[in-house]
Amino acid sequence: MPPRKNTPMCAVRIGYQTVLMPAAAGMKVVSLLADAVKCTELFDPDMDYCYEVEEQLSVRYQSVRPAQIYIPAPKRPRALEYQGD
Repeated sequence: MPPRKNTPMCAVRIGYQTVLMPAAAGMKVVSLLADAVKCTELFDPDMDYCYEVEEQLSVRYQSVRPAQIYIPAPKRPRALEYQGD
């Protein structure tokens, strides 16, 4: 969904994934993830799921100007060619 006009936007990078969102929501996300750690989910038949702690989660907040947001035009479906007998 395109951002609303006059809404301050930000990019939040979580690990290797970057998401665009309103700045107020981005600040909340970064605040909530400040103490998060990466982990691997493992299944042990005796203990159900268990989680192996890896490292501090990388989270970054970046303010975004409206001119930095590019919304590509929707791609038109290509016509199918008839592959006659």
